[in-house]
Amino acid sequence: MSFDWSKFLDLANNLSGGDESSKRSAISRAYYAAFCSARDRLTKSGVYIPRTGEAHDRVPALYALSRDYDSQEISKALMREKIVRNSADYDCVFDGDLDDSAGRSLQRAEKTLKSVNNMPEVIIDEIKSKI
Repeated sequence: MSFDWSKFLDLANNLSGGDESSKRSAISRAYYAAFCSARDRLTKSGVYIPRTGEAHDRVPALYALSRDYDSQEISKALMREKIVRNSADYDCVFDGDLDDSAGRSLQRAEKTLKSVNNMPEVIIDEIKSKI
């Protein structure tokens, strides 16, 4: 059975009201909910995505290939959230307001999940035609 990556968003929502480590974890889980859902939407349609760190750049780049507004927004959100997630996961001092960043990460992830789940196959076909 395939894992439902949106469950990470549920976890992120639960973590977002806690201490600094919880908020940092919420940002990370929100990113992975969106990223893995977007990645899997492509792979289920036959698009090859490497199982390496390169995937974190490739997935948004692929969504950017479409002229579709939602596809473009998915690309932008994943690129933004990768930066925030890297800061939450790796920086000793978080640059910015952690509460605000966690809240925005949750909102972007939720919007991205909806867009990914509602994306028509014709958009994925457009992306595949440009690879």
